[in-house]
Formats: sequence, structure tokens, C-alpha cells
Amino acid sequence: MTQQDVISIKPKIFKHIETNPFDSVFRDHNYNFLRSLLRQKGPMTVKDIMLEFKKDKNEKSDKTIYRYLTKFGDVGLTSKVGKRVIVDDNNKIRTETLYGTSAYLFLIGVESHPFHEKTPSELINKREVIAKAIGYFLSFQLNGKKFSEEKFTKFLVKRHTEAQETLIKSIESGDEEIHEIIRNLEFYDTSVILEVVSWLGSILSNPKLYKNIVDCTE
Repeated sequence: MTQQDVISIKPKIFKHIETNPFDSVFRDHNYNFLRSLLRQKGPMTVKDIMLEFKKDKNEKSDKTIYRYLTKFGDVGLTSKVGKRVIVDDNNKIRTETLYGTSAYLFLIGVESHPFHEKTPSELINKREVIAKAIGYFLSFQLNGKKFSEEKFTKFLVKRHTEAQETLIKSIESGDEEIHEIIRNLEFYDTSVILEVVSWLGSILSNPKLYKNIVDCTE
């Protein structure tokens, strides 16, 4: 028997997914395990995935794996990327679908951030309290100066928006080398990378940031 994987769709470098980051698909152990498998090993068939779960002493049926992959597909994390062509000893040909991640890096659920311009109304209500708490801690570094809650909240929304724009530009300038760098990291490790690139990049792009913060005090 011989087999060959034919890949027809390659992952994007970066993908923005508008969804709830607290969805079980991003937090459940089984989904995290599957996502790590696909990132580390590349395209896999359902049988491949079942075998890896079995090795992890967490055996799953093919129906369960299909359910996981369907859920991933619904939110845009994975897609059908090709076929495995199998030729048996009698020269009969059959194929199995290969599944893979749709991108190397994902920016997920940023709309759920309280300082995002498009954040839902229930989170907007938290802005004032969160901004007040941030201002309280920063005041110790500004000789006790008090922040104008209105000015500081507007500043935080503006900075968050600029940080996300910086992040997207940084990621979109990358190439496939990023896959080799991050392939063995967990999902939340990559989230840390994106967060740090976001705020460090925004600082580098705005040398007047300290003055902008001070201007929000009364």
C-alpha cells in the first residue's frame, strides 16, 4: 500500500476571527489538543487525529472528531486543505480528506475588549470602572495626579485601536518563517506574543505616549 498527501490550500500567515474568546472551542481541553495537533503536525485525516487522541489516552470516535472539526470550521480555525490518496495492494484507489489550520496566527475576539471601538454595549458599561482602576494605579507614577475619567477613557480606546492596527500591520508583514518559530507553542502562548507585539509596537510608533497620558490628568 502506498499513500501521498496532496495539499491544495495553504494556511494564511494571519487571520482575524470575530467571535467570543470564551467559547468552549477556545477553552476546552479536547479542542486545544486538536488545535495543537494540527499546528504542530500539519494537515491530518480523521484517522490520524483519532490515533493521536488514543496515544494521549483520551480515545475519541470518528463522529466526535468530525464534530470538533465542524465546530472549528464554523468559527474559521480550520478547513479542508487537501486529500490523502491511498493505493492498496490491489491497486484500488481511495482518498481521505486532510484537515489543517486556516492560518499560522489568529487574532480572536478582539471585539470583546472593553476598549475596542466596536465592543458590545454590556462591555462598554465596564469601561469607566476599568479606566478608573487603571488611572488609580498609574497615578502613583505621576506624583498622585488624578485622571479625568472621560479623557482617560477616550485615550484608552484610541490607544487600543492604534495598538490593534500596529499588530495587524506587523503580522501581515511576516512570512512562513513564523510557522517554524511558533509551531510548538500552545494557543495561549501565541496570544501572549500578539499582546506584547501590540503594545510594544504601539509604544515604538508613538514617542509622545508619556505626554499623551499626562494630558489626561486634571
